[in-house]
Amino acid sequence: MQTYESKGVQDSHEFAALLLEKLPPVIAREKVEELTGGIVTGKTLANADAQKDPDKQGPEVAYRVGRKVVYSSASLVDWIVGRFPIRRIANLKTL
Repeated sequence: MQTYESKGVQDSHEFAALLLEKLPPVIAREKVEELTGGIVTGKTLANADAQKDPDKQGPEVAYRVGRKVVYSSASLVDWIVGRFPIRRIANLKTL
């Protein structure tokens, strides 16, 4: 029998794989909300990037391209999975 914690890890891995499958290799901060289905906003990422505490900072791999900030999709998904609880729901009635 799976524990709740191991089930959560499995759900996180499944979710990350689904998300990565649909994302381009890099994403501009201004497009993050659109491309992730509203899971996270560019403003949330800008705030996280401004944090001094390494545990609260944004995705590990980011680049400045001119005036834009872009993120590696893999790094962005890792950040989302590490920051937000992810749990697969059996059906919408369990919300």
